[in-house]
Amino acid sequence: MVNSDHYNTQYQAATESAALIDRSNLGRLHVYGNDAIDLLDRLSTNRLHDLKTGQVMGSVLTSSKGRIVDLIFIAKHDGHLSIITGPDTKRKVSEWIDFYTFSEDVSVQDVSSQTMMFSLVGPDSSVLLTEIPDMETYTNLSTTIEGTPTIIYRMNHTKYYLIVESQLGNKLAEILTSRGATKITDEVQELIRIETATAGYNTELNEKFNPLETGLSRFISFNKGCYIGQEVVARLNTYKKVQKKLVALSWCVNKELHTNQKLFADGKDVGNITSISTIPVNGSNIGLGIVRNAYTKPGTSLTVEDGTSITIKQIKEDLEAEN
Repeated sequence: MVNSDHYNTQYQAATESAALIDRSNLGRLHVYGNDAIDLLDRLSTNRLHDLKTGQVMGSVLTSSKGRIVDLIFIAKHDGHLSIITGPDTKRKVSEWIDFYTFSEDVSVQDVSSQTMMFSLVGPDSSVLLTEIPDMETYTNLSTTIEGTPTIIYRMNHTKYYLIVESQLGNKLAEILTSRGATKITDEVQELIRIETATAGYNTELNEKFNPLETGLSRFISFNKGCYIGQEVVARLNTYKKVQKKLVALSWCVNKELHTNQKLFADGKDVGNITSISTIPVNGSNIGLGIVRNAYTKPGTSLTVEDGTSITIKQIKEDLEAEN
């Protein structure tokens, strides 16, 4: 149980009915040119050559060391690609593409300031989108919602992204809340992300970690051609060299911890806290950490420097989440 009636109402909406989240902080890029797919395929982990018009695909930009530059979602439309980036990486992604563009026919346009973006989440999300057919996951379409031109991505069975022109954002939000969606705060969104042990932008999705440590293997093709960082990622996977994984954590509610604190077991440094929810659950604080594989079984007890006990939690897999 979430330890606040205010937050609990929002939590129930996101997990039992439908909730609306303003995600305009995420970057939105348009990529044009005949070589766009080919170039992005050579820069990221997934097999983008398989991407068809009307589909969406997640892929990871990795450094030459196999570390995460960004988790991006690419949608193919007639005439261009759209990319959703992390909240602070749109410029970095744009520059990354530009740096590796030589003679290719590729150009990038940042449309973040011209658009707004929302997440519609929860098991009743599709019920609120009466104008559209039952979309398959990882697909996109252009439609209108009560006269409001909207681009919709279906990300999983309980989550949609909706993108509109900036001046129409408030109108779309009013339409969806009038249909029953509850606006939820960043804090509740973060709580759900942590409960599902989903890697987050700036916390786990950064160059401290590789995509295999952070649970991103579903966005990696292990039998495609070369991409930046491919040799490192392939070696880690082939030879089972991934030594840490992302886990959910729980500790006493009256102990205030912070991210980047080291986690110990048997006197050994075995990982770090990477995310902390500001909302307690069932009388405990919760967070995420990257921890050595030998200490990731649910129920395992770890400590921080001052001796505070931390427990590896069972992940709530019924709350499917994406960034």
